[in-house]
Amino acid sequence: MRIFVYGTLKPGHANWERALGGRVEHWRPARVRGRLFDLPLGFPAAVRGPGWIHGCLLHLPPEYLPVVDAIEGYAPDRRPECNTYQRLEVPAFSPEGIPLGRAQAYFMDEEPVRRLGGTGLPGGEWPPGKETGRPNGA
Repeated sequence: MRIFVYGTLKPGHANWERALGGRVEHWRPARVRGRLFDLPLGFPAAVRGPGWIHGCLLHLPPEYLPVVDAIEGYAPDRRPECNTYQRLEVPAFSPEGIPLGRAQAYFMDEEPVRRLGGTGLPGGEWPPGKETGRPNGA
């Protein structure tokens, strides 16, 4: 299972060790199309659109997808408006723009981002000014 993450699930952030520690087969820096917002709740939100969101492409066993879905407030059997984020399959790219295939990623609609007081991150990276780290096994 390939999942693109851009916030607390990135290596070195709060949910990496708590939720994914020891489960990720390997990961690498990556990016997807969209815009990134910093939410006052202490995590980011991605919105579909132009621009780039920088994060990591994780490879993990498919049985851990429900763990990630729960963190993201997503349930595939719920109506979309009842989910915090929507899980979508999108093209992923290396930081240099080389296609890496498709991956699952979590996006929020722009209206909830505005309602929550999201601040745009023009550089597409959260938290602003931090590196995504170095890959392991990639």
